Amino acid sequence: MASAGVDPTDAFLDVARKRARNLGVVGAEYRNGDVRALPYPDHHMDGAFCEKVLAAPNLAWYFAQAGLQQVRTRAYLAHTDRLGDPPFWRAFLVEQLPLFVGAGLLQPEEAEALGADLQALDARGWFRAGFVVYTAVGTKPA
Repeated sequence: MASAGVDPTDAFLDVARKRARNLGVVGAEYRNGDVRALPYPDHHMDGAFCEKVLAAPNLAWYFAQAGLQQVRTRAYLAHTDRLGDPPFWRAFLVEQLPLFVGAGLLQPEEAEALGADLQALDARGWFRAGFVVYTAVGTKPA
């Protein structure tokens, strides 16, 4: 069985590659991409798992478009009081700011200022954040 990982953030792809190596996973492929336009042809995957999504599109709909059924989604709350502990919070909050610029939600100077503010708050021990995080799992019909 082949394994593939897709994320719009290179930092998360690096974490996934390291996790796979540590678990002894061989032959996993990781690509930069977006759940709304997966870099694979339709009906290519037998299953999908999606976790730690902050800005959640309708994951069940996108999984169905890829030919997956029996999609289960879940939302849970997450909290952190350190930007870099664990490291994926920095990737979520600072390294993905260019995605917000690309989507037209922030101007480049706003994203730069927000990233600097978040890091300054963290350096002073004043950073706190709470999130709703989404997950989804789907499989190809038998």
